[in-house]
Amino acid sequence: LDTMLLRKECLVHIFCFLTLSVLVEPMPHLLSRPSIVSSRLLLFPIIDAVNREALCNDKSEAKFYYSVSADLSQWVIFLESGGACWSIKDCNERFEHSPELMTSDFLPPSTEGRNILSRDRRENPYWDYQHVLVPYCSSDLWLGMKSTTKDFHWRNNPTINDFTFRGKTIFEAIIDDLMQLGLRNATNILLAGSSAGGIGALNHAQWLRSQFTDVQLQLDLLIDSSWFVDFESNLERRLTEELEHMSNYRLSPACSDTTTFNYPCCVSAQCLLSSSYLPPDSNIFFIHGLY
Repeated sequence: LDTMLLRKECLVHIFCFLTLSVLVEPMPHLLSRPSIVSSRLLLFPIIDAVNREALCNDKSEAKFYYSVSADLSQWVIFLESGGACWSIKDCNERFEHSPELMTSDFLPPSTEGRNILSRDRRENPYWDYQHVLVPYCSSDLWLGMKSTTKDFHWRNNPTINDFTFRGKTIFEAIIDDLMQLGLRNATNILLAGSSAGGIGALNHAQWLRSQFTDVQLQLDLLIDSSWFVDFESNLERRLTEELEHMSNYRLSPACSDTTTFNYPCCVSAQCLLSSSYLPPDSNIFFIHGLY
């Protein structure tokens, strides 16, 4: 990768040896904030998710996992991967075969953190940070801003669209709730994401940084498998008018920007890095754990 093309303000490191994953294991449901350090991340609801439209594809309420530590100044926030659906037909097939990617209904009450969400100091330099895992249930690369007014009734019919796409709304609502849990005290945040989650992290970093105007904050990004080398065959051809109509993803400035390349800037790491859509003082680490 030619780092000379990247914005000079961004420090970019390329690594190819780290894989980000979590192992899900059930545990009795807990919603109150834990008082002791735990290796488990507990499932939290988004406050007033329905009225804030922080909803999954099937209109179930989006949720997040959180593991508390003693130091409220340091945080890891990880956005899950999961691809996307690119048309009504594609979304119907996705819901038929992989409904867990489009709903919060199957989320267990807790999950065991691994790798950068691990409490094992031998394997994780971020072991003592606050750990947040955000499940992916919007199928829109974390960019969607559109709800349907209809109730959700799944029918495998490519002419019927009952799906909601609110990835951007979900992210912003969770950050707002985390502020109430102590994120407002952060001085170091690692915003990470894998594949679709990496696209989300790149696109929301600037907004996240803007929430800390009164605090000296170091916000860094860890992006796994979101720099698409064979971009045209992997993603560009899927960015159709139907996808735009379904999700309203083009409402964001980066997604409406097609001047640098012939496709929306928001889905290209190269475009985002060569433009003004990222915090200029952030360190950005790229890895390729899924390839």
